[in-house]
Amino acid sequence: MASDLDPKDKLSPWQLTILLAAVGIGSQIILAPAQLIKHAGQGAWISVALGAVAFFAATWLMLKLGEQFPDQNLVQYFPAVWGKLLGGIFLAWFVIIHLLQFITILHGFSRVIAFNLFFRTPEEAIAILFLFTCAYGAMQDWGTIIRIQQFIFFVVIPPLVALWLVALLNFSYDRLLPLLPDDPLTVLTGVPATWNFYSGYEVVLLIFPLIYRIGVKKAVAAGAAFGCMGVLFTTVTVLTIGVLSAKTAADMIYPTLVVIKGIEIPGTFVERLEVYMLIVWIPIVFDTMIILFAVPARVLAQSTRYSDHRRWILFFIPVVSVLFVLLDPINIATKTGEALTTLGWGFSFLVAPLTLLAAKLKYPYRKRDTDADIS
Repeated sequence: MASDLDPKDKLSPWQLTILLAAVGIGSQIILAPAQLIKHAGQGAWISVALGAVAFFAATWLMLKLGEQFPDQNLVQYFPAVWGKLLGGIFLAWFVIIHLLQFITILHGFSRVIAFNLFFRTPEEAIAILFLFTCAYGAMQDWGTIIRIQQFIFFVVIPPLVALWLVALLNFSYDRLLPLLPDDPLTVLTGVPATWNFYSGYEVVLLIFPLIYRIGVKKAVAAGAAFGCMGVLFTTVTVLTIGVLSAKTAADMIYPTLVVIKGIEIPGTFVERLEVYMLIVWIPIVFDTMIILFAVPARVLAQSTRYSDHRRWILFFIPVVSVLFVLLDPINIATKTGEALTTLGWGFSFLVAPLTLLAAKLKYPYRKRDTDADIS
């Protein structure tokens, strides 16, 4: 842990905000809306908003868990709370979530890029190239990764938002009606499907000791991240339904790209705006992927005698390559995505809360971390 606590790797609470927002916004702004609209239909935008609240609550619980062990991360206190066997199972669960999410996003990313930008390039070639790029990024220390994220976030998010606002040219309020679906229960059943939008927040369990304990409260910083993501994802979902209608969007693989493709700006020579969207999207996906790749490597590095996480990054490259091929058939990929959502929900709303409860019962007098104010 000594290297992880190096001062240059420390994060301010607002850097935590950027990290959570960058990881969450990532790839799912293009990949996730189709599945959500299939689940929730006309009320998908409400499901997205409720999802922001639900997963902020999960993040808040994880921050509370971190406060019980302010100088440790989950690799150290999970075995202490649950024992080596059960603690190891939960750590493996944590690793599997991130690896599967990485592979799932890599599938969608390579498919979208191959189909829309490089028609003659095999998906596998794009995936391998991007895999090595992400591996190089994940090998860096936390301080470098955070600085990369900050740069990409502030450079890329403004044009991304601007491109989406142009979709208002084809927006029709009538396609949003009725605002509430005939069966409101579909809105609630759509909330679990929004995990793909917000996933990545679990990283707080690993980086908690790196966050400065002065200034803005960590919960406020996390709330700002989920507020940002909630507004953006809700806007994207509203625009998608308002341009295509929920029924049409549900029948498409990537409806958000279709929304951008259909935009024509009168009196200009600008065309094929989806190309600009994808150019902006690539670095955002990179932001997400380096975290998803770095987290399992660092967990395993701290759990084993191979303390250098870079060795695990190199180990994961062939593993991810093989799994990428095995999970390629569409039916297997769909089942994998459903299983991943279940695993993500289970860890967030079962494992983390139970660990917090068990820690409070097992260590009732343990000194907890608090956020100090700057005098």
